[in-house]
Amino acid sequence: RWRVYSIHQRNRILKQQVDSQTQDIIKKSIEIKNMSDKLHEADEAKLRFFTNISHEFRTPLTLILGYLDELEDVRSRTVKKVIKNNALRLLRLVNQLIEFRKLDQDQLKLNVSHFELNAFVEEIVMSFQKLAEQKNITLSYEPNTNPIPIWLDIDKTEKILFNLISNAIKYTPQNNPIIISTNQDAIHFSIQVADYGIGISKEELTQVFNRFFRSKNNNESGHGIGLALAKGLVEMQHGSLSVNSEKDKGSVFTAQFLKGKDHFEENEIATHEVRKIINTEETEEITIVKPQKSISTKTIFIVEDDAELSNYLRKILSVEYTVTCAENGIIALQKLESIYPDLIISDITMPQMDGITFCKRVKENVVTAKIPFILLTAKTDSMTRIKGFKMGVDDYIEKPFEKQILMARIEALLSNREKLEQAPTETHTMASVDKSKFSKSDVQFWKKTNTIINRNYSNPSFTTEVLSKKLNMSRSTFYRKFKGLSGENAADYIRNIRLHKAAELLQKKELNIQQIGMEVGFQSTSHFRTKFKELFGVNPSEHAQ
Repeated sequence: RWRVYSIHQRNRILKQQVDSQTQDIIKKSIEIKNMSDKLHEADEAKLRFFTNISHEFRTPLTLILGYLDELEDVRSRTVKKVIKNNALRLLRLVNQLIEFRKLDQDQLKLNVSHFELNAFVEEIVMSFQKLAEQKNITLSYEPNTNPIPIWLDIDKTEKILFNLISNAIKYTPQNNPIIISTNQDAIHFSIQVADYGIGISKEELTQVFNRFFRSKNNNESGHGIGLALAKGLVEMQHGSLSVNSEKDKGSVFTAQFLKGKDHFEENEIATHEVRKIINTEETEEITIVKPQKSISTKTIFIVEDDAELSNYLRKILSVEYTVTCAENGIIALQKLESIYPDLIISDITMPQMDGITFCKRVKENVVTAKIPFILLTAKTDSMTRIKGFKMGVDDYIEKPFEKQILMARIEALLSNREKLEQAPTETHTMASVDKSKFSKSDVQFWKKTNTIINRNYSNPSFTTEVLSKKLNMSRSTFYRKFKGLSGENAADYIRNIRLHKAAELLQKKELNIQQIGMEVGFQSTSHFRTKFKELFGVNPSEHAQ
């Protein structure tokens, strides 16, 4: 009995040990998996960072190279200013990378000096006023009522403020305010940047200061090190950087520091006065030079959120085309309700609605589906291209691009589209209308009308009433407009297009007369025969011979 008992005891102890070891193995397995997931996330974050930073280099490079070509013909102070601004953007990106790397390796040194905070912040806020005005953002400064003498590293504090204010401007929609303020108590002083922008979700709020972090809920350009760098520069000065935010309502970033200089090492205190302000880009709008030669009736629609790049594209294209612009996909879709461009050029990375989504919406709309679409992009990966081509993108232009290549591709796309549309229907019907005296709005109306007719003539239910509704016009207004431009009744015009299309089909000899009549929207074969003879002077059967 004792022996049996001993065996049972041993088995129980062994089982406990096995269970314990199994739990340890499971626990370690979970830890290894978590570590693996975190490493994968870190790798993905780094990959996104290098992708984003390379994109940020491409836009200023496009502008610098583009305007350098322009300098051969034009000696413009504004052009030189754009080149200088974008050179400064590149320099600041490079400096941020270097600063970030030094911070990461604990190689940054403090150079603390004594200065007054309110005047210091005011000077930086003033340097951002033009940029804010360009986006119709009210940038306000509310300093503490009393002076705040402080000890900080001026250079690093400027970089902190630059990142916080430029981020606020980037993520704040038009016609919204940004408020920068300073505060103090007996022990601390603080700088606060409050915006009424897109805000940050609760899920992402804990990650905003993580290096390489980029929100999945916005399409603004960025590289994901600005806030991480700002937090590092605040903390190395014994301060704290915090954020309160609510999605779709805005964010408040607060940098808080200790008063005095006792918390700094002796070798961190500057022996002489230091003063420097970071240059923000001067945002003077490029003056568009009036084209010397006559502009064609072709309209190019530019959808680009970078104001300087949009202005550059407008400048080079307005010499040959009528140019319209929008800042993002949502505004562009609204404008497309009243204009009908011959070609669209859109950036991929834009706020509110990116270029791929915008293209998808354009191609899904029966009225705009056939407009040639060029995506302007810094993304060179094949997956982005494949996704775009599936959405109906006609061509890609990579940043930085050469002006001549862009112009050649635009000309080729417009020419090819014109050849496709110049069917016999055009020759006999549309071309018979004298368009030389049309205004720009008349040209847009005429194009849109004929596009809708050509897409719907085979539908027997397609009438002038349906056409006027598709054009968002009352029947009487449409009738007067159409009659005034073409000199003929819209119903007769639609019927003639159907009959010319029928004449084409008869020449192909693939369908019989009844089938052809139905194909072009005639429900009655006898009616089709009667109208065909009225227009061409022969019966359909004779025309086919």
